[in-house]
Amino acid sequence: MLPVDLVMKVESALRAAGVESSLSRQAQGELEALREAYTAELPQQLAGIALAVHQLRVAPSSAALRGVVRRCAHRVAGTAGSFGYDDIGDACARIEQGVLSLAHDEGSGWREIEEAASRIAAFTSSGRAAAV
Repeated sequence: MLPVDLVMKVESALRAAGVESSLSRQAQGELEALREAYTAELPQQLAGIALAVHQLRVAPSSAALRGVVRRCAHRVAGTAGSFGYDDIGDACARIEQGVLSLAHDEGSGWREIEEAASRIAAFTSSGRAAAV
């Protein structure tokens, strides 16, 4: 569910209960503008994660690269769902977890990273960021 949709449902429930809504059309427009800006920026963020994962494959023992991948994935994992990109948020959370798993189970960590990275690649190649 998109934040704008959630707001509309809450406002509808409040009106039904006799409570006045406080979210103005201006605020709704601002929420939509934030979503559009996030959608425009998302492909670049996902490309950055893909590049960082690629670099980590080349230098898997690099603690610095592990940190970069984890931070980039964490940032998107924490924001994507707020803008209607639940699948992307979940995939990024799995990349983050996979990087953390590399320290104690390299095989499992890489499987998780690869599976999640392929989900992101499918998303970006389909152009769904513009369509959501």
